[in-house]
Amino acid sequence: MTRTRRCWCSPTAACLPAAGKILWQHPVTAHVRGSAALDADGHLYVATLGGEVLSLTAEGKIRWQARARGQCDSTPLLAGGCTLLVGCDDRTLTAFSTIDGRVKWRLYAPEGFRGGGALSPDGATLYWGNLDRYLYAVSVESGKVRWRYRTAGRQMIPPLVDTAGRVLVFPEEKMLYLLDAEGTLAGTMVLPAIAEAHPAWIDERTLLLPLESGEILLFSGK
Repeated sequence: MTRTRRCWCSPTAACLPAAGKILWQHPVTAHVRGSAALDADGHLYVATLGGEVLSLTAEGKIRWQARARGQCDSTPLLAGGCTLLVGCDDRTLTAFSTIDGRVKWRLYAPEGFRGGGALSPDGATLYWGNLDRYLYAVSVESGKVRWRYRTAGRQMIPPLVDTAGRVLVFPEEKMLYLLDAEGTLAGTMVLPAIAEAHPAWIDERTLLLPLESGEILLFSGK
């Protein structure tokens, strides 16, 4: 599991105690390809390939449900404890209220938003890649685009943000991009293969990156 601010990312919409016995399950209309998010109150948030976005209680009861016009092939991201951010193939990035599912804002782009997003250290800016090859930096409060950065490959997996606020981008090419908080290129790194799955920080300087070649790349930076 990965902790992001006040949320957890969980691999399933079922509740499992330490002993492994299933406490509850909640049916959905289509596959859940991304992870789920869990807030500090134990509420679970899931987006499905059927376009469902729903919130469940800690007991597996439905709190609210919303719908997108296309499949949601991404992991929802919690921001500030009251906003749920979801990217979908209907070319939208949407901010929902975690209280009732009300849409706070919706950003439209030329292509779909997949994979997942990342927040700036202060939680004010959302970074999410698009199939149009741009990384979008978006105000969490308003949904306004602060800047975009184009890569050669499509952006299918979430970016990462380091402790200095720099953004690491892993597009569908053999390249890692490092951007500063203003969207200016700070550096690149040639990879032996395309990044295939979600990257993860091991610590503040060490990154774990699965590649489509079947290798796992582990490297450290400043």
